[in-house]
Amino acid sequence: MYHSPIEKSTLIKFASFCFYDRIISMKTQTRLKLIEETFDYVFRDKQLLLQALTHSSYRKFAFKNRDNENLEFLGDSVINSCVTDILFKEYPHQKEGILTKLRSSIVNNKSLAETSIKLGINKTLKLGPGQKLSESMLSDLFEAVMGAIFLDGGYHNLFFVLKKVYKDNWQKIAVDNTDFKSQLQEIAQLRFKTKPEYQMVEVSGPSHERIFKMAVLLNGKVEGVGEGNSKKQGEQNAAKEALEKMNLK
Repeated sequence: MYHSPIEKSTLIKFASFCFYDRIISMKTQTRLKLIEETFDYVFRDKQLLLQALTHSSYRKFAFKNRDNENLEFLGDSVINSCVTDILFKEYPHQKEGILTKLRSSIVNNKSLAETSIKLGINKTLKLGPGQKLSESMLSDLFEAVMGAIFLDGGYHNLFFVLKKVYKDNWQKIAVDNTDFKSQLQEIAQLRFKTKPEYQMVEVSGPSHERIFKMAVLLNGKVEGVGEGNSKKQGEQNAAKEALEKMNLK
């Protein structure tokens, strides 16, 4: 049977796509199980998860009906709600400004992209030929998967998925983002009409791993001592100890 050059070109392109799509589908099926095990959540509707893994460049290339953009839009909103809920429950006595900083440190493009890589879901994103992964794509991917979990299992399941994903981060994030010095200064000015003063007690350790021991004084009296890998960290820990003595941390 005779085929015109255009017909041959179309057939070759179609055959190439079928081969390419089959390879990607096999990889995706393998990753689906890994994702479900990682999140400890099994999708009832696998198509939702597949949609979450489909980038718009692949949809256009493969003539698919849906990509993950709508799920990403939904995920962005529900992640914010869930993380806010978790932080409120984990740190009920923390100030609004600190909680806002904590949430921002989790819900941002860089953090969500890093989480995608850590969990391995970056390997499952379906991209069109020649398309390269970017930080924004990885962030969108995580949001889309969370949006899919929300649609498939509801808020309750998403809440516990996110709590588990970040279980090792909550305490570290809280410590890293809590400004004990600002808290102490505010209290010192209100209670004692003075500002905290910080003094270096000693420096120890090798040159590449210095430990700075700092003291904080109120009206000339040492109220806290702390150590850290920098003067700033030492001062924060000294302020933390002072607040603990006042039972105000």
